[in-house]
Amino acid sequence: MCRSTTIEGLRDLRPRIDRCFEAAALATGARLEMEDIGPSYSHLDQDPELLGRFRAHAEDRGRRFDADDAGTTKPCYSTDMANVSLVVPAIHPLLGLDAHGAVNHQPAFADACVGPSAESALLDGAVVLCLTGIDAATDPALRTRLLAEGAETS
Repeated sequence: MCRSTTIEGLRDLRPRIDRCFEAAALATGARLEMEDIGPSYSHLDQDPELLGRFRAHAEDRGRRFDADDAGTTKPCYSTDMANVSLVVPAIHPLLGLDAHGAVNHQPAFADACVGPSAESALLDGAVVLCLTGIDAATDPALRTRLLAEGAETS
């Protein structure tokens, strides 16, 4: 799996990664076959105003965004949602839970996804996403912009 912060970066990275595998096969005398098992996923392009609305509602529920405020480098997502975000205004926000240092795709993270902290994140996420949708539907300027940007891609 190759990841990059932009789809252009991924296009540049992929041939370099392929050459590493080809060189290893050549050096060891192995036979190499490479096959794409899924589509390429682009970088995630989140709508800043929708994301700001989501954050404001989350903060109203006591959520904090310390990593964002500290300017921490954003992770490279691997999701088809990223491809959608290049076509229509979208957000893919994250809410934290007490995972004791574990991260996605680890058994300890799965364990942390059961219990009060996870239930709170789930409820907060659902409520905040609904409130953000209500903003998008009821704020005339935001609604007009989102509809116009969506129509540009139709």
